[in-house]
Amino acid sequence: MEKDKDKDKDKKPQDKTLDIVKRAIGRLVKTKDGQVLFKYLSDLCGFSVSSMVIDPNSMEINTNSTIYNEARKTVYYNIRQLIKKDDLKVIEFLEIKEDADNEV
Repeated sequence: MEKDKDKDKDKKPQDKTLDIVKRAIGRLVKTKDGQVLFKYLSDLCGFSVSSMVIDPNSMEINTNSTIYNEARKTVYYNIRQLIKKDDLKVIEFLEIKEDADNEV
């Protein structure tokens, strides 16, 4: 017990914040609403689609748009690293749809 307290004292503030965020995410992903939220964030950030944008006129890669899409993905990649693998499987294969009671 004392060793754990000593470890916490030696941690940087950003590490302590990261630990708090990891625990919060761990609790949130166990709920259906949390899974829906993370799936929505994944979709919003373009996680499962290609980042590459092709100019339809010249058929060349639009580098600005491609870089923008990769930056969007980075947001989800950073959050994704904080989620346990078993929970990621549930989130990333989830289909968002309403049931008869308007519950997800």
